[in-house]
Amino acid sequence: NAEVSNSPGAMCEQQTRVGRRETAQGLQSEPITTVYFTINGQSVLLENPSPYLSLNEWIRAQQGLSGTKKMCGEGGCGCCVVTVRKADASTGKEATISINSCLCPIYSVQGWDVTTIEGIGSSRDRLHPIQQSIAEHNGSQCGYCTPGFVMTMYRQVWR
Repeated sequence: NAEVSNSPGAMCEQQTRVGRRETAQGLQSEPITTVYFTINGQSVLLENPSPYLSLNEWIRAQQGLSGTKKMCGEGGCGCCVVTVRKADASTGKEATISINSCLCPIYSVQGWDVTTIEGIGSSRDRLHPIQQSIAEHNGSQCGYCTPGFVMTMYRQVWR
């Protein structure tokens, strides 16, 4: 159900709540059936995703995006953290935040730019300086939650 391309999609509509969208004409009542967002710079179009699907479940189902982990499913452990750039609802200005992807319904990511651990660097290409520093200074134990730590620190770079 997902189309991914290298070109940015037109993301002019903003979701205000499940089942409604705000357009230039005002609040619309039609059900939301399509979700547009980017992940690691690639445009994504989801048609009729399950209303029960979390961003974490969607990310983990994509080939090559297994770095974002899932453990508690309650937002307590932090291994599912991704970085998001989106419009701040109160100011309208772009904001960069870290979120627990396990708690984020896929319908809420309308118009967001999502970055996962794979989007900032890898051992195959080039590690991000945060990843490199953790590796050089033995900054992890088993490593399962390290991607969440890295993404939380990465968000600080975008402040």
